[in-house]
Amino acid sequence: MGRRGGAVFLVLGLALSTGALRATGEPAPSSAAAARPAGARPVRPVEARRPDPSRLKRARARLAGRETASFLGPYALYTDLQDKVRIQYLDRLAAQMEDIYRARYGRQPIGQPAEAIVLYAQESDYQAIQGQDAQLARLSASG
Repeated sequence: MGRRGGAVFLVLGLALSTGALRATGEPAPSSAAAARPAGARPVRPVEARRPDPSRLKRARARLAGRETASFLGPYALYTDLQDKVRIQYLDRLAAQMEDIYRARYGRQPIGQPAEAIVLYAQESDYQAIQGQDAQLARLSASG
């Protein structure tokens, strides 16, 4: 059920939430304190995590023969998407992740980025992986 021109991310090991992004790729204004429910513990920085090797291998298997490996910002990228304009746009967004984390949570990320991004050109490839992974099964494939 891939959509023309669509692309779907599978981020492995990424342990932060970026919040809303404007079309320019800048974070939407928000206050970490205001977003935290009363009595909730403050957000603590998380260390960069390398992807689980078996999950990454399964995700990359869907790209067999079509994979290009590079980077989106500081993150390893594995993709079959050939849209260079879109990849450049996503690279600019990914390059801001650490700053977005600092702005949203008021904390410095720990260590160097180690996460990986698998980007599928077709939504159906993501949905196939989603059906095999309990952590992804509850997440929307679009949006």
